[in-house]
Amino acid sequence: MSGKSLGTDFGTSTYPVQGNFTMQNTGTGKCYFTSSAQDQHINGNFIMSGGTLEITHIGGSNRTVYVGGNFSMTGGTLILSESSLIGTLNIPGDFSHISGTLTETSTGSGALVFSKSGIQIYTSGGTISNTINFTVNSGSTLQMASASTTITGGGSFTLSSGASLGITSSNGITTSGASGNIQVTGTRNYNTGTNYTYNGTESQNMGNGFPNNLSGTLTIDNSGNSVTLETTRTIANGGSIVLAAGTFAAGSNLTMASTSSITRSGGDMTGNPQGSGTYNVTYSGNSKTTGTELAGSGLNNITVNLNSDQTLTLDQSRTVAGTLTLTSGNAATGSNTLTLGTSTSSLGSLARTSGTIIGNFQCWFAASTVSNVLFPIGTASNYRPANISFTVAPSTGGTLTAFFTASDPGTVGLPLDDGGTSIVNAGNEGYWTINAADGLTGGTYSLDLTADGFSGVSVVSTLRLIKRSIAGSWTLNGSHSAGTGTTETPVVHRTGMSGFSEFGVGSPSDNPLPVELSLLSAIIKESVVILNWNTETEVNNYGFEIQRSIQTGKWDLLGFVEGHGNSNSLKEYSFTDAEVNSSGIYYYRLKQIDNDGSYEFSKTIEVNFNVPGNFELSQNYPNPFNPSTTISFNLPKSGVVTLKVYNLMGEEIKTLVEGYREAGIYTVKFKAEGHPSGMYLYRLSTNGFTETKKMLIMK
Repeated sequence: MSGKSLGTDFGTSTYPVQGNFTMQNTGTGKCYFTSSAQDQHINGNFIMSGGTLEITHIGGSNRTVYVGGNFSMTGGTLILSESSLIGTLNIPGDFSHISGTLTETSTGSGALVFSKSGIQIYTSGGTISNTINFTVNSGSTLQMASASTTITGGGSFTLSSGASLGITSSNGITTSGASGNIQVTGTRNYNTGTNYTYNGTESQNMGNGFPNNLSGTLTIDNSGNSVTLETTRTIANGGSIVLAAGTFAAGSNLTMASTSSITRSGGDMTGNPQGSGTYNVTYSGNSKTTGTELAGSGLNNITVNLNSDQTLTLDQSRTVAGTLTLTSGNAATGSNTLTLGTSTSSLGSLARTSGTIIGNFQCWFAASTVSNVLFPIGTASNYRPANISFTVAPSTGGTLTAFFTASDPGTVGLPLDDGGTSIVNAGNEGYWTINAADGLTGGTYSLDLTADGFSGVSVVSTLRLIKRSIAGSWTLNGSHSAGTGTTETPVVHRTGMSGFSEFGVGSPSDNPLPVELSLLSAIIKESVVILNWNTETEVNNYGFEIQRSIQTGKWDLLGFVEGHGNSNSLKEYSFTDAEVNSSGIYYYRLKQIDNDGSYEFSKTIEVNFNVPGNFELSQNYPNPFNPSTTISFNLPKSGVVTLKVYNLMGEEIKTLVEGYREAGIYTVKFKAEGHPSGMYLYRLSTNGFTETKKMLIMK
């Protein structure tokens, strides 16, 4: 087809072209769209590979061709204007301009409009001449296909408010000149209310075309590379930064205005953002460590919205001036402190849906009464919060810092008489520390502690909240209030308390709390097996069933050894199995039974009569651990044995075994209490055999 008009009724809005429109004429004449009354509509793709096609007019009106699908140009010439009028090509799909010429004639200004709802890919390679004006409509995302993709020509480029631009050039976007993805010689309009994504495959500069005050969203999504802000820019009120991948090198050029925000889902930031007011930081996705995104003086709110099993780790002590929101995932402070509020007149606020603060959490208090101030602390596996209500105001305000320690606090000071009830037990899963500082003194308070996962609880209502000075003896302070919750997640309560220090969970004998088994060994001697075990503490311990299995999974009862009931001192037990052959493999375990019938099984140990054993030191389990771990070793022959624990400086910190031992299999418990987090060594020496292994304490 050459020198033809497609007619006044071609592709009208009432009768659009339903399929694709293809222009592949090789003649020298010109084909053109023309309509005296209306625009043209093509619901499919617009494909041009040859010839000349002009979008023109009749009757002195501008005309637009609307394309429902993609535009692909691999040859020919497309003319978007004639005389002084505008011919417009409106494309809601991808624009692939591989070759061919996009142009306009006379004094008109042809227009190319990107209007796809969603991401619209722009691929360049052909020639753009004369005054073609490019516009990205609101709601459309124009994604530049590669670093070499450019928009050129003598016209303008306009990124409308509400539109988005995906930038791949290493030079970003510029105000003028032949660099960056946008290189038109006319006006480049980068609207402040639009969104910009830097997602190249090499390090990028943002470019001087980036708006001075952005109220839209800046996304850094350049995995493995950096995006550098070269000049001073401000994220205005309502504007935001999304760190998705790569590093945003902001230096000291970035200012965060009031109500602006930063979201870190995968990337990070270097530099020191300035805060002219208050801004918000949200963490999402997988585990990460806080960084300079929190460095601005105007930081206000932090939101932890990680995947449920992920953790945000503080790189240093941090303060939330406004609202701390815990939606999902945990926050680990390490030796640092996460503080809510900045003074007695600016307390901040907490909003928690899920998640735990593992470590030090500090809150400001005014000199006034207050109800139910939550400290959402605990461990990675157990949420064990503290809740404080001041029923009589402190004489002066200040801070309280709370943390939970997953280590046996011991029973020093017990039993205690609480209104005729004898408190004989203390939960060994851990204890709470609450310290006052920054001038906080006086006042009377109620305290609630949630002992999630504490074992041995059978009656919730009689649980007691006990108190002690730092590492001192347990005492009672205030008045008991009946425990609530469930045996799996009990909550202990106490009212009328004063002063702060360490707190634990105590109980009378109706809550047994665990029997602590510290040693279990099996010795082969003269064709019999001798089992030995020790306990460090016992509460309500009825005794031990001894069970044996020759085929794993089928257990036989061999006998019963009576327990000591309640004890805070070391107790030693033994049982001899004489009904064995001098061949085969035997498995043994203990079933520890409480007076109320509840029970727990010990670790299973193996005795092998078939193969002469070797000296062996096993890796401790669990590892890493807190508060305790077990270490196993095999002795094929009797002799003097030492098993000791050292720090990395070679200093001995604990002797676990020392003395003569019969040949056999041994398991020993090591407690981490009193020792800081870190790597340690344990060494077995006997009969000329020495072996050393590493273990990790992680609190």
